Order: sequence, then C-alpha cells, then structure tokens
Amino acid sequence: MSYVLRAKEFVIGESLHKCASLVEEVGPGAWDLVLNNGSMLLVTARADEQWLHLDAPVAIDKGVGTGQRPEAKYDAWQLLKLNYGLGGLSKIAFMPGESAPRVRAEIPLDEEVDVAQRLREACAGLKTAAGKLHGEKTREQIAVRPASGATEAESSAVLKRLCEESGWKFTERSGPVLAVDLETRNGFYQAQVAEQFGGAISLTAELTATATPSEQSKQAIGEMLLRASGLVRLLRATVREKDAGATASFEVLFQTPPCAAEFGHGLSALAVACGLWGQAGEAMWNETVARHYLAAQSSLKESPACVGSN
Repeated sequence: MSYVLRAKEFVIGESLHKCASLVEEVGPGAWDLVLNNGSMLLVTARADEQWLHLDAPVAIDKGVGTGQRPEAKYDAWQLLKLNYGLGGLSKIAFMPGESAPRVRAEIPLDEEVDVAQRLREACAGLKTAAGKLHGEKTREQIAVRPASGATEAESSAVLKRLCEESGWKFTERSGPVLAVDLETRNGFYQAQVAEQFGGAISLTAELTATATPSEQSKQAIGEMLLRASGLVRLLRATVREKDAGATASFEVLFQTPPCAAEFGHGLSALAVACGLWGQAGEAMWNETVARHYLAAQSSLKESPACVGSN
C-alpha cells in the first residue's frame, strides 16, 4: 500500500468517526458506518487512490410519498424530484442490476481536495437523502452557510478562475453565470456554472426544454437518468416542475466552493453523462419511445440471465 493512500485512509477514518455514531474498519480503505437521523442508515465507505465512494441501500415502501400502493413500482420521477437540492454531493440513484434506490456520494481524493470537509457534507447529505425517501420534510441543502456578501463581479471572478485553472473554456452570461461547452460527440450541450446562495457552486446541463411528459415518459426518464446517476461519479439527475411543464437536468453541486480538480471532475462528469444519455433522455419525452424503453427494461429484469448481475 502506498504512503499516499495510507495518509488518505487516516484522514478518512478520523473524519468518519466525527460524522458517524459507529465506524468499523473492515479492510484496507474500507469502512462500515452508521449514520443516525431519527433512524439508522447503514453506509459503506470504500476508497482507492482516486475516489472515496459512500453507499447505502434504503429500505422504503415503494411509491413513498406518491399515494401509490406499497407493492407498486418505485416512482422514478418522484425520486428525480427528491434529488434536487441535496447537499454534500449526495444523490438518489439506481445501480446496475438493481431496481430499488440507493443513496450515494463520491468524493475525489486529489491532493488539494479538503476530504474532511467533503465527508462532513456528504454524511449530512446522505442523511437528508434517506430522510426524503422516508417522507421526511427537510429543507433543501443548497443554502448551508450565510451568504458571503460577494458582489456579482467577485462571484464571477471565482467562477472564471475555476474554469481557467481546470482548463475549460467559458462564455460569460448575466447572473453571474458562465456557460461551458461540453465536449460530446452526440449533440451540443452546455453546462451552466453558477454560484448559489451561501456560496455553493452548481454545474448544470439541461436535457430538455420545458415540457409536460406523459406518465410513461416520466417513469422512463426517471429510470434512465437515475441509472446514469449510479454510473457516473459526482453526477446526479434532477427534475424541476413548474406551471409550464418540467425540465430534466444533470447536475453536480458543490456545497462549498470546490478546488480546480473537483471542478474539472464535475464538468467531465456532465460531459460523459450528456454524451451517453443526453439524446436518449430527450427521446423519452416521446410516449411511444418511453413505452418501448420500459418494456425492454422489464424484459431485462425478468430475464434469468440478469439475476444477481451487477
């Protein structure tokens, strides 16, 4: 084991003990822990040289918060809505081969990343995400500290510095907001980079214009984008509903300002997700396409060859 990884493991272990009620080291770079937020959340933490992964299954009644019967399908569209506003890089996602939601967070372990700070945020975010899945009323996690009082010019300067240091070209918008072209071979996508109230930095790529999808489209969009959230580090899919319709997006939200390495990882995550799922996600707003997608997914889940595969 390298000295660098041993040093990281020490920081991670010390930080976990400050966040959790119970922590057990189960192997090199591996911990099991318990987070308490009214109920216990059993979390695994696994680290290598580059990333720390936090993951927890969530046992809830299917259709929670939707008025559906407990035996009904998980409402993937509702889960997308719950993803919005979560802090600490946390997210609700579907993992490969699974049909029940999990709460997750990934933290890059680049040298300049404040791992202890990110772990505090992630553990709080996981508890909030699990609480939302259990129907708890929680405040959105974006505004986590007092507003910095920075002017638009100062905020814009911070965002531009992050783009420049991480090597991404940008165009200035009002707000302050920066538009960053994402390098994909499947369509044109832009990330909107903005500072939220409290100093959080959001990176967002919208997948659709505002529209009103059918119920089948909602389920198909939800399932596809939640699976993307499970496969791409840092990334989560969200949806926001308004009077005129709904908009689905990929998002990376840093609860406190990121370093250049984290910022670069976030934009790369958006580029990967938009390149792989952007066009397909947009196509799911067509009810016929959505129906065929759901039928195909159902066949895969029922296939004996898929049982136990990940």
